[in-house]
Amino acid sequence: NHSITDEGNFRIPASFYDTISSRYAPGDYPPTIQGYQLRAMHWNFMNFNKKKELATIQYNSYPSMLADFQIVEPDAFPAWMDAYSVIAKAGDSPLVLLERKNKLKRELLLHGKSETPETTDELYTGLMEAAVDSLAGYPLHIGFRLNITATARPIHTWVVAEIRNAGGEAMRYEYVPLDWFRTDWDDPEKTFVNGILIETLPEGSKTLKVYLWNIYQDTFSLDAAETRLFRLREDLP
Repeated sequence: NHSITDEGNFRIPASFYDTISSRYAPGDYPPTIQGYQLRAMHWNFMNFNKKKELATIQYNSYPSMLADFQIVEPDAFPAWMDAYSVIAKAGDSPLVLLERKNKLKRELLLHGKSETPETTDELYTGLMEAAVDSLAGYPLHIGFRLNITATARPIHTWVVAEIRNAGGEAMRYEYVPLDWFRTDWDDPEKTFVNGILIETLPEGSKTLKVYLWNIYQDTFSLDAAETRLFRLREDLP
């Protein structure tokens, strides 16, 4: 329902990736990124090859003004320039890299740990469930640290975060496919640290579920999982 016109430029300058990568400490949750859907696959290609395991591009709410960084044509949605600064351009590319002037702060609401030390091929493995009735009007961030061991190369498993209303209707649905990051998941000591940005919750949001969707029911063990639910706010110091 918008008139964005920058959908034709899919290639993201590699320098944008390097700039974002340089602005966070490995081991922390990577910065959030938003942009147009068809740019996400080129970003994933760079992310896989560079092995930095940055966050995926959140595109379901495009255009939006929540993420730490935007990869966009700024004229397509002028409101970006109210909240963001241009920090990188590249050659003839019409795209720019924007950084939020005042990044949203994370307020920890819930912290959960789980593990499945025995191997399993279950279709779904829960990581977190929470009531979100009181969180309408706020965006959320789901941060997770996973230690997974699998023999499948790759393992076709997604980390899914979904918000549903009282009737079970999906209000928000975001996911992170593990195979976009690594082919081999055979080192139980190599922690996967990432996160999911969830657009501002609408009225009627009832429950949050975060889980692993093991699409082909590959065998794996979840040696450790730590999941945190954050409310994103501008009014925190």
